[in-house]
Amino acid sequence: PSACPIIRSVSRRADDEPRLASHGAVAAIRARMVRGWSTCMVKSGSSTLATVSMRLCCLCLSVAPGLACLPTFPATTPSGAAVVDTFSEPSLRTRYHMQGGSWRVVDEALTTLGDRNLGLWLRTPLGRNTRIEFTSTSSSAAVDMKVEVFGDGIRHESGYVVIVGGWNNTLTGIARLDEHEVKRVTRRTRFEANRSYRWRIERTDGRRLRLFLDDELLATYDDDAPLFGPRNNRFGFSGWESEVTFDNLQITPLP
Repeated sequence: PSACPIIRSVSRRADDEPRLASHGAVAAIRARMVRGWSTCMVKSGSSTLATVSMRLCCLCLSVAPGLACLPTFPATTPSGAAVVDTFSEPSLRTRYHMQGGSWRVVDEALTTLGDRNLGLWLRTPLGRNTRIEFTSTSSSAAVDMKVEVFGDGIRHESGYVVIVGGWNNTLTGIARLDEHEVKRVTRRTRFEANRSYRWRIERTDGRRLRLFLDDELLATYDDDAPLFGPRNNRFGFSGWESEVTFDNLQITPLP
């Protein structure tokens, strides 16, 4: 085992669930790394290890605010695999990366009490072209139901954000990397609380993402630089402050 406390800490986290850190937590991690530099170099007994330790610390210090220096989690199935989840199995960790929050299975459905964009990310990678279907029900008057597509599996706004009944049940649409982006595609809508809706999100040509609700086309996002790759191939359930139930997830790879 390494004498460097920073390397030991990172090594112990190698198989942990990735999680989004608060700005305070990131600051604490950075401070710990700065204090650990001298310890790493003195205790390692190796100039090579000391250099690696220093570079590791410098890399972590340069990480964007809000994201701790954590390892990339492994894919559990090949890219583009089909997924069916009826949430009959109460344990989520075998299928999803959990970062905390209120996510849980109740009465064979996935529920959240509103976790302010702390998502629940599917372990299975998406293919470039895919169809994602599921049902959702909001018990909040604001409705505000949200998922993320082609994200990195860790961070909010790392891919496309798809929102139904957002902004106090006034807008529905798709945004890229920032749900408030200038080029986001939205339309005025109003939905009912305590009613189940069937979503269909699909990309069939590698660049155009479409949102259907109960088979009605609500939004189309044409992207000249479509998101896809090792850091843009995950699907996640998300949300702000609404209590929402999700169920009957089905993902179908498309040619």
